[in-house]
Amino acid sequence: MMTSTKLIPLLQVCNWIMRIAYLNILWILFTVSGLVVAGIFPATTASFAIFRKWLQEEEEFPVFKTFRKEFKQNFWMSQMNGIIMIAAFIILYLDILYFSANNSSIFFFFRSFSVLLAIVFSLTAIIFFPVFAHYRLSSLEYWKYSFALVFIRPFQLIFIMAGIATLVIINVNIPTLIPFFGVSGIVAWTSWRTQNLFHKIEKMKEEKAS
Repeated sequence: MMTSTKLIPLLQVCNWIMRIAYLNILWILFTVSGLVVAGIFPATTASFAIFRKWLQEEEEFPVFKTFRKEFKQNFWMSQMNGIIMIAAFIILYLDILYFSANNSSIFFFFRSFSVLLAIVFSLTAIIFFPVFAHYRLSSLEYWKYSFALVFIRPFQLIFIMAGIATLVIINVNIPTLIPFFGVSGIVAWTSWRTQNLFHKIEKMKEEKAS
């Protein structure tokens, strides 16, 4: 009896590893089904939605069917927001390159400002997908809420970014992990940390209301 009790944590860890690996495989399949470019953002949105359900400890649900439903349901909105995200990063990158071409004080000011904007937008992009999975808002409100969270909880988001950077470094150094944990590992880490963040914010709102 004691042996089986001790095995429970190990079984739970194995279960989560299998879940995360399966989620990564689904992400790859649906990304490819969307001809890669068109599939990346809807597949990522669906991945966050699935992981949120797991964290919420909802009853067992058909993962593949639910993933497909989320993929189709949010396809166009995910695409639109993904295009906005890519366009913003390209503009910021070009700004930084342009203002790096000259060492004058005015160029230094604008270069520093562009770098700061890039950091803020990176943090906004990190929190965007969990916000999209957790709330039901308009496209503009998703961006507003994500942007506001950067300033409400900056250190938590920087910590999440550091974790993502660590996972990327691990995947680069151990590429055999990429097919199983390349994206889903980042989804798992980000979802887990932001879920706690959302609970704290909602608790604060309830306390203020009461």
